Amino acid sequence: MRWLFVALVLTTGCGSNSGDGPPVSGSGGSAGSSSLNDAAYEEYPPEPGVCRALCCSNADCATGEACTPFDTNAGTLGVCSPGWAGDGGTDPDAGASSGDGGAFPESCWTLNDPECNPLSNEPCDVGGACDVGGQGDPQTEPVVSCYYDDNTQGPGETCDNVDGPFCVPGYHCVPN
Repeated sequence: MRWLFVALVLTTGCGSNSGDGPPVSGSGGSAGSSSLNDAAYEEYPPEPGVCRALCCSNADCATGEACTPFDTNAGTLGVCSPGWAGDGGTDPDAGASSGDGGAFPESCWTLNDPECNPLSNEPCDVGGACDVGGQGDPQTEPVVSCYYDDNTQGPGETCDNVDGPFCVPGYHCVPN
């Protein structure tokens, strides 16, 4: 549960990241309304979803997809979603981002300093995935960080934001 780990890191002041679990996606998540102290002891239901390409602009997405930001107040970082330019969309799980995964524009994540680049996965170590975590918990500020835990699911494959498996670098688990 990446959002839970972020909450614990932010409240304890610890700067390390064991990469425990997934980021919870933009619109909700499975976090309850309990205090942070109680959150560590709660059980959260599975949050199944599908892995979609991370993006900062429409140029990072395949034809027929648009970059849908997680939170426009935090920048343009989001996932490639089907159906822009009025074409009715294409299968969002059919291919990877057409972007080059290069430079991470400052406008992509403005909420705080990102630890890594989710488009290139730099400087995460092997087995890590740069992703946004901490979403869905109203008491936690989302962060862009390296996560090291069961990042095995590719484009269009099923994932689970609570129990895993989680997405490979360059992708984010979008709940169903």
